[in-house]
Amino acid sequence: MNLSEVSNLLYKMDYENKLVRDAEFSIIGSERKTSINSLRYLAGIEYIDSQMIKSAALIVNKEVYKDKLFLVYDGGIIICKDAKECFFAIHKYLYENTQFFGNKFQSKIDKSIKVGKNTVISKENVIIGKNVIIDDNVIIKSNVEIGDYARIGSGTILGADTLELVTIKGKRMILPHAGYLKIGRNVTIMNNNVISKGITPWYNTLICDGTIIGSCVTIGHGNSIGENTVVVANSVVAGHCNLGKNVWIGPNSVIKNRVNIGNNVHIALGSVVIRNIPANMKVSGFFAIERSKSLKHYQNLKLGKI
Repeated sequence: MNLSEVSNLLYKMDYENKLVRDAEFSIIGSERKTSINSLRYLAGIEYIDSQMIKSAALIVNKEVYKDKLFLVYDGGIIICKDAKECFFAIHKYLYENTQFFGNKFQSKIDKSIKVGKNTVISKENVIIGKNVIIDDNVIIKSNVEIGDYARIGSGTILGADTLELVTIKGKRMILPHAGYLKIGRNVTIMNNNVISKGITPWYNTLICDGTIIGSCVTIGHGNSIGENTVVVANSVVAGHCNLGKNVWIGPNSVIKNRVNIGNNVHIALGSVVIRNIPANMKVSGFFAIERSKSLKHYQNLKLGKI
């Protein structure tokens, strides 16, 4: 798709804009490894980084362009009064009116699966592998893939849209999610969970082989959860987090959005994680810090030293 086409669509939606330099792109937003071939928005020059500069095209605010963006960026540029709103208006339009995010297909469900009572599976864009067990009252929305030998507990919703709020023409709304939820082999997802799909097909929600998710867990969009990780009951993993292999997330823990957690990390119950955690570390507390420091802090509190 060309940026000139985006400019025309914006005019049709009554968004004034100026096409400074045309370019071709095939991705909206970013993907996990790179932003090459993507259209992104830039609301402030302080947000520009090495990945943003690699983008094929940008929708930018007037102030950003005045800050001489063209001196460091040679891709396509559209100037809008509100770059963020224009960007998400385009996302919504393409989702509702085109096949830009991928074609629809009839769901492919292996005959070997076992399905409980009152379970609803979308007739479009669902793939379910062999020997999958799905309990009662499960909802599986479109754009969900489930690998062989997985088990889905009762009351769980797979492929939900999360609370990605945007404002378009003065109206607040939840952005349509065009990405996927991809669940690996031998994954166990217990009862009453809500697990979201990605916002775009280039930043899907991934739950890798052998992972176990306890009951009443919320998994936001665009997360990647590594093999054999355990997320215990009542925990929340916000959007765009990367969890490594063999991670343990204790009950009632909260992981902030865009946090990276290394392999073999142990997060104690009730922890609130707001920053990256390197591999092989144990953390606990609110906010979560290295476990031995957290225990020492607790001991000092108990003794009245702090």
